[in-house]
Amino acid sequence: MGNASATAASDINGMIDEINRYQSSLDFTEFDIRRLKRAAIKIKENVSVADGFGLLGMVACLEGDLEAMRSCCERAVQQSGGDPKHLYNYSRSLKYHNLYGEAEKEAEKAYERNPSHPGYLDNLIEIDCVLGRKDRFRRHVGEWFELRKKRHWLEAAPLAVWENRRRYREFVSANPELDIIDRPPAFASECLRKLPEFFGIPLAIVIGIVPNEAWDSTMIVWAQWHGDFEEGLQRYFAFEEWYVDKGFDRMTGLLHFSFEFAEERCFSTGQS
Repeated sequence: MGNASATAASDINGMIDEINRYQSSLDFTEFDIRRLKRAAIKIKENVSVADGFGLLGMVACLEGDLEAMRSCCERAVQQSGGDPKHLYNYSRSLKYHNLYGEAEKEAEKAYERNPSHPGYLDNLIEIDCVLGRKDRFRRHVGEWFELRKKRHWLEAAPLAVWENRRRYREFVSANPELDIIDRPPAFASECLRKLPEFFGIPLAIVIGIVPNEAWDSTMIVWAQWHGDFEEGLQRYFAFEEWYVDKGFDRMTGLLHFSFEFAEERCFSTGQS
């Protein structure tokens, strides 16, 4: 019985890892979706109702079926009695679709139920960063230091958020030299390191792909600013002056850094 349980747990964890890879790479097919659904249904029927629903919710997240994602993830939470694992996976699925306001609620519940789990705390810190929760960010990175005995990386660097992951991947496929997440060009790396100096921490950057008259599209990296609009503009002008002095504005017409007043963007609703 013990070996069977261990095998089932391994299968479930393997599926979660596979879905997470697909969320990152977007390199999956309809066949993969059908295969994962069949496996999740088998787990629901034969191993664990809660884990089966949780996996079906994560698959629905990949499909972009938000209604099914919410329904299945909520059933997983209900069937498990509020297991923080399912709250965490629900939160991550909501984040994947830029539903940060909803993700925050599930992330808080997961962390409250298991405050010693670094993944649950890391998830909350990322959400604090995107939503501009500066006081909560400071409290949570302090708790991170107590837990891990080291500073959280978002105390020194910006967090990237995609407007649309698929468009980003398509853009990078056509312009591989501009993959600023996995292989950033030197000038983009320098800009990303410099942004916190101008805009402060926590800082989220929103990566969007927009139409361009001269090319098929252009990548825009918006630095979010949570605060007074005029102050944000002054910080952006200072960054822009540095950016032009370095000659980065002439490096490529396909990538631009800009500024965004965060309150104009709603991260409670969104598309991946």
